Amino acid sequence: MSTGPSTRRGSNWFAIIALVLVCTILGSLGGTLAGGAAGYFLGRRAARHEVAQATPAARVLPAPDSQPRQIVPPQGSDEEWPWQVPLPGVNAWAQVASVAAGAPAEQAGIKAGDQITAVDGKALTLRRDLAQAIRSHKAGDQVELTLARDGEEMKVQVTLGENPDKAGVPYLGLTYSMAAGAAGRFPSS
Repeated sequence: MSTGPSTRRGSNWFAIIALVLVCTILGSLGGTLAGGAAGYFLGRRAARHEVAQATPAARVLPAPDSQPRQIVPPQGSDEEWPWQVPLPGVNAWAQVASVAAGAPAEQAGIKAGDQITAVDGKALTLRRDLAQAIRSHKAGDQVELTLARDGEEMKVQVTLGENPDKAGVPYLGLTYSMAAGAAGRFPSS
């Protein structure tokens, strides 16, 4: 049997086709692995960001005089925005850490340890915290805060002041952290 030029040419084509197929398969697997890894890490990063936005109880939130993290509805809007709707079976509240001397919160009788649950009858949610509820008003507005103290619910009227550091920004004058728990249950003060 002769191994002439036509036999070698046929085996060369076979080797080339096999090499192209192997490279295509390896390239596809490599691309799949790289794309999957990139998607996994980007997804984890996005999920961490979403969890941080959805569960503010896991961290101490800024005082009401800081910049809002989300868009608040236009002033005077009675429409609930999707992220503001309370979750069934979950209460959210602002746990008051401290009250500034002479601030509107102190003048209204709010104390460290109080749990603010609603502003103007609208419950705080995991996504609509106290700062956002206050920022939807302006300095000089009177708001009604619903709060829990020693297991008792009470309502207080507060006339918002103007932030001493930022003209025109409403000011309550307290620090707090957001917390959440089963509906109808607040921790004792």
